[in-house]
Amino acid sequence: MRRYVAPVVLGATLIGACSMPATTRTALVKDVQIADDLKPESVLVHPGDEIRWVNVRKDRVQLDIPNLADRPLSCARGFTNWLGRTSESVQLKPNQTASLCFGQATVVRYVVRAETPTSAGSQLMSGSIQVSGG
Repeated sequence: MRRYVAPVVLGATLIGACSMPATTRTALVKDVQIADDLKPESVLVHPGDEIRWVNVRKDRVQLDIPNLADRPLSCARGFTNWLGRTSESVQLKPNQTASLCFGQATVVRYVVRAETPTSAGSQLMSGSIQVSGG
């Protein structure tokens, strides 16, 4: 009876390995501070690295990432609606954060809309993320 344990364990291990995602979240986190401008404006990461946007302004901001729902993500915090679907736009209150991990090489461009005290109403800040392939 003991000789059948090893093949069963090996089979279960192989099945479990096949169901794992191709890219998972890594330990690297890159912060983008949203202040009077974006710091940094451009970020270079690898698949699975976490990009975290931090609103350090006194007012709320809106972060828009076009076509986000079409991109393979390995993590997302703050970018899903109450149904669990990926949202391309998120509002961040002061000191609030949201983050994403992209699962494969890509270039992501995004816009942050921030309220301003001037008559213009809002300030637009553009940023980009380069996810390298290796």
